[in-house]
Amino acid sequence: MEKYFLSGKLAWVQTAWSSKNRLCFSPVLAIIYPPRSPNLCKILQKGVLSMPTHDQIRACFAGDRFATETAGVIIDAAEPGRAVCSMPIRPIHLNANSVPMGGAIFTLADFTFAVAANGHSERITVTQQVSITFLSPSRGKTLIAEARCLKAGRTTCLYAVDVTDDLGAQIAHLTVNGYTVDKPPKQN
Repeated sequence: MEKYFLSGKLAWVQTAWSSKNRLCFSPVLAIIYPPRSPNLCKILQKGVLSMPTHDQIRACFAGDRFATETAGVIIDAAEPGRAVCSMPIRPIHLNANSVPMGGAIFTLADFTFAVAANGHSERITVTQQVSITFLSPSRGKTLIAEARCLKAGRTTCLYAVDVTDDLGAQIAHLTVNGYTVDKPPKQN
C-alpha cells in the first residue's frame, strides 16, 4: 500500500515493503523533483493526493500539554516539512527585563519543528541537536515560528526554524537536527 502527500516540491511518501518492490521509500519527507518512483509520477499526474486536516494535526499534538496548554502555542499551519505556530506573549513568558525569555522562545520553536517533522508521519522524529541564535528581544504581543525542512533522510533530518514577532522583528534562528525512529507498538 502506498500513500502520497504533496506540498509544493516536497512529497511525503509512505510505502509498505513487499517482495515485488525492493525500492520503497521510507515514510520521511523526500524532495521529489523529478519524482523517483514511476507509481508516484502517475499519482502526481492524476492529482490523487491526500493530506491530514488541520484538526487532525492539532489532535495529534493535543498530548503535548506543556507547549499547547502551559505555553499557549497554537498550530497555525502545517504541511509536510513545514509548520507555522504562534504564541501570544503572556506575563508568564517574560523575564526580569520584561521581554520573552529564551526558554519560552525555544519551546515555541521546538514545538513548531515537531509539528513540521511529525504532523504527517507514522514514525517519530525527535530533536537530536539544536543550535539557537537569539537575534533581538521581542516588543510585540505574539511570537511566530516557522519551521521548514532543509534535508530529510531515512533516519535524520535538518530543519531551519525562524522566530519573529507580530511587529516583524527577527527574534531567533534555530538549526535543528532530528532523528527519526519507528513508533513503539501500542501497549494494552
